Amino acid sequence: MAIMLHSRSLFQPYQSTSPTILISCLPPKICAQGTEGGGHTGDIPTSILIPSVCDIACQHLSPLTHRVPLVVAAGGISTGRSLASALMLGASGVWVGTRFVASLESGSSQLHKQAVIDATFEDTLRTLVISGRPLRVKRNEYIAAWEQKPEKIKQLTEQGIVPMEQDLLDERDDVDFPFLMGQVAGAIGDVKVRLTFPFFFPFLQGKTSVIENETNARNFGIFSRRNRSLRKW
Repeated sequence: MAIMLHSRSLFQPYQSTSPTILISCLPPKICAQGTEGGGHTGDIPTSILIPSVCDIACQHLSPLTHRVPLVVAAGGISTGRSLASALMLGASGVWVGTRFVASLESGSSQLHKQAVIDATFEDTLRTLVISGRPLRVKRNEYIAAWEQKPEKIKQLTEQGIVPMEQDLLDERDDVDFPFLMGQVAGAIGDVKVRLTFPFFFPFLQGKTSVIENETNARNFGIFSRRNRSLRKW
């Protein structure tokens, strides 16, 4: 499937949670996700990860496209201000998750949307219980109970056993899959009726020229096409 998509210049983004692993692969598109993001994520905050990834990406060409890889920022992006911030950090665009969950257009369940709205900044955590890899979710009773047993989690995962999968095999009746969401859920208090580009645009007005000047000054080849699009905004 990937080969077929690549042959049509449709490139699957590679998710990166650390800048140190990019040199070995250099995909055409990189989704750099900070630790604040929901789902699988790493340890590095978005504000540190994005410029670090961009600094590496701009010095290399992807073997698939022979162009500088495009970097998309993820993790804590929920408003036009955070979009503008991501562009200033060097990203070519953003990947929005949690904010779009709590929108009318979202296909997420009403329970998931309400869980995002009700969440506080302290309600999410990264856990190995669900997949064996760090996954940011909203804490529930099932996850909280497991997190009280860190040694058991460590013992199982080091054997290649995913705790929740083992619970399902054991037919435990308290298994409760948590809602995935990022820390930015704490800043979301409603379901947006119309969450499209106009929602972000007002925050960008007056800021794009600053972004363009900054990227030109840094002389990143990755920004040449973006600067043209900024002038259209």
